[in-house]
Amino acid sequence: MIIPHTRGYGTTRFLSSETLRNGQPAASALDIIALMDALKVRKAIFGDYDWGGRTADIIAILWPERCKALVSVSGYLIASPEANKLPLPPKRRLAPICRDSLRSRPCTENDRQRGDGGEAGRGVRGRRGRRPTPPSRWNHEFIQLPLVIKEKQNRPTITETEISALLKNVNERYAVLVALVAGTGLRIGEALALRTEDFDPDCQVLHVKRSVWHRCEQNAIRLVDVPESLAQVLCRYIKGRKGHLFTTRAGRLLDSRNVLDVLQRAGRQGGYHAFRRFRFAVLRKAGVPDDLIKLWLGHSQNLIDLYAAQLRYDETYRREWCDRASLGFELGELGYKSEAPIRPSLVA
Repeated sequence: MIIPHTRGYGTTRFLSSETLRNGQPAASALDIIALMDALKVRKAIFGDYDWGGRTADIIAILWPERCKALVSVSGYLIASPEANKLPLPPKRRLAPICRDSLRSRPCTENDRQRGDGGEAGRGVRGRRGRRPTPPSRWNHEFIQLPLVIKEKQNRPTITETEISALLKNVNERYAVLVALVAGTGLRIGEALALRTEDFDPDCQVLHVKRSVWHRCEQNAIRLVDVPESLAQVLCRYIKGRKGHLFTTRAGRLLDSRNVLDVLQRAGRQGGYHAFRRFRFAVLRKAGVPDDLIKLWLGHSQNLIDLYAAQLRYDETYRREWCDRASLGFELGELGYKSEAPIRPSLVA
């Protein structure tokens, strides 16, 4: 983690007395880029707060190729001098500007006569001679923010044909990862954090214990039964390995953003959660009981689910439903790969 000082502060100093003392966030952003160049850091995750938020936002906009991810907390907005010259729409001009002028109800006639605009806030109520604040409501229309309606949100999934195409277009490491998340419904953070010791000897039961980003919640720590065809692929893939399943050649964990780039180059458009929705659909179509689906997917549980919690210890019951649901897609070449890839065109 690198925490730089703003120019002129901390251990930094100006080499020349003639250097312009510029505290603009854009100048600070240029300093950060120069620091990254000096340290030979091509791309970084930026975390910022308050005044530093604007600096990091500027880097993300002007140098997107240097920004891997951005976490901006309570930062300032990036202002446009040209846009500030334009007048606000009439509806916005009539609205209260100051935070203390915001109201939760419209003005009444008594408010106007009193000259305070109703619930106008501190320092405004009852002041004589001040022009009353026009009636307005602080809502999504005032701040021009679109409403997010849960029922109308787009929740893309993936089809069996698309999964089969991905398995053909990526190398074995990524193909096994795709088959795993599509065949078990694991979250991508859970899949990337898997270790060889998390599997039973026959790879038909998977113990989810961790995520690459944070410690798993209680519901996320669970047993996941693996369809037999996928278990055979996992056993061959795990053979001879120790530690994490999905790593780079240097032994570091795969980065989810890099994995997504690989999948997009292979033709996949969309995020990881589509694989999870696909598995849910496969289980639901097979008639798997809801409490078992929640167990396998790591969903939150209600009181009835807690009453049925002992079912997780009934391996025969879980195995029966897992075999009935099956995988939901064809493994293709991945299903019969051995130590070296086998292509149908090379098979006599």
